Amino acid sequence: MAEIRNFNSFPVSYNRLYNDFLNQRVLAEYYHHGMPSEPSISVLAVLTEVFIEAEDDGYIGLRFDNSTDVSFTKENYQTNISNDGVVFSSKHDSETYCIITVQ
Repeated sequence: MAEIRNFNSFPVSYNRLYNDFLNQRVLAEYYHHGMPSEPSISVLAVLTEVFIEAEDDGYIGLRFDNSTDVSFTKENYQTNISNDGVVFSSKHDSETYCIITVQ
């Protein structure tokens, strides 16, 4: 039987955002409640800052040049890297997620 290891994916997503997305024009789209082809919120702007909670790596905050801030916590979101983007999906609603890509 293979050993299964849990790992904290927030640092992995943070590294991807910080190393590949920072100072780039980024599209962050939130999808919600069974409308996968229509984002409920879209942000298209340069990503100027990426924050991570240093104590337990359970928080990522993003700041865009248009004064928009978004944040994700490990209590409410799961995260992973998918193709060319970073995905945050809600732990409380299987149909709510945010896809972040460089444009």
